[in-house]
Amino acid sequence: MDDRLPPTEIERERSREFRLLAERLRDFAAIGPHWFWECDADLRYTFVSDGVTDVLGVPPEEMVGRQRGYLARGRLLAGSAEVIDRHVEELRAHKPFRDFHFAAQHHNGYLVHILSSGNPFFGPDGKFLGYRGVSTDYSQTAIAQAKVRESEQRFRDFALASSDRMWETDAEHRYTYLSPTARNLPRPTPEQLLGKRRWESEPVADPGIWQPYKEAVQAHQPIRGFVYARRIGNGQVAWIRTSANPIFDANGKFCGYRGVNLDVTDYMEARKAAEVAEGRLRAAIESLDDAFAYFDADERFVLCNSKFLEYYPDISKILVPGVTFEEIVRNGATAGYVRPTDAQVEKFVLDLMRRFREAS
Repeated sequence: MDDRLPPTEIERERSREFRLLAERLRDFAAIGPHWFWECDADLRYTFVSDGVTDVLGVPPEEMVGRQRGYLARGRLLAGSAEVIDRHVEELRAHKPFRDFHFAAQHHNGYLVHILSSGNPFFGPDGKFLGYRGVSTDYSQTAIAQAKVRESEQRFRDFALASSDRMWETDAEHRYTYLSPTARNLPRPTPEQLLGKRRWESEPVADPGIWQPYKEAVQAHQPIRGFVYARRIGNGQVAWIRTSANPIFDANGKFCGYRGVNLDVTDYMEARKAAEVAEGRLRAAIESLDDAFAYFDADERFVLCNSKFLEYYPDISKILVPGVTFEEIVRNGATAGYVRPTDAQVEKFVLDLMRRFREAS
């Protein structure tokens, strides 16, 4: 005789819920690059789902009975064993852990990055019974993050080796990013400028220089070749040329600017020195009693004195830097210096060109 009582409706409902939960867990365990696991109070695996074979090529039975941290030690990446040992010590505190990251080799030899999370579980009396958790193949994300870090490091290296400075501002035109400062360049550090507007934070020789720049950025226009002089102490200035583009989000909302500053002090000083030298040259040739014109190695006009213009007034209108000696001669030939027939003009041009080159 069977003395067992027939199941009540509540018990049957609980049984159905349990079966449904078990089915769900099996389905979840079979989907995606992850596996579920359980450890006892000694941190030895009591259960490992089949997903571990897909991720690492390790059969579950190889891990059951092994202490967490075993994970086929021969397949661990150099340095990961020490990381896992520290992790096991932390588990002895019986606290939840999230996104523990380590690297191992798949059975076929390629690298796999693992992200693991787990919770401790306890008996009715509060006694620690072990951990239950899930581990996931994190490789694609880890590799992408490594590439980003590599790219960022390459960017920092280039920035430190360059006189250029890259920067970004927000919609209020306050600095949100500046590339690192090369040690030999006299310019503010990123920390000195972050959160500030450039026209409020950069000491310039002429504060009025910012007006056209401010008008352009308020109108969200591109900036091209804006040059200003920044004071750097001891009465000296550094010349900066900046260019930038406005940035907008997917909805067209203005978000700020991204731009580049280039230290053009050497160029500006060289140009100033050239202007001084040219001024001295002009003064010298202007003092001459004879007509004088200067042409470069490509036979292009550079400058002349007023005597030259007095002697040849008919060609003064084409005497601009860059015009060739031959163009000047041909213009003079048709301006009354010879009779305007093709043969005579050509003879005049060729003869004068020959004498010019011989004299050169």
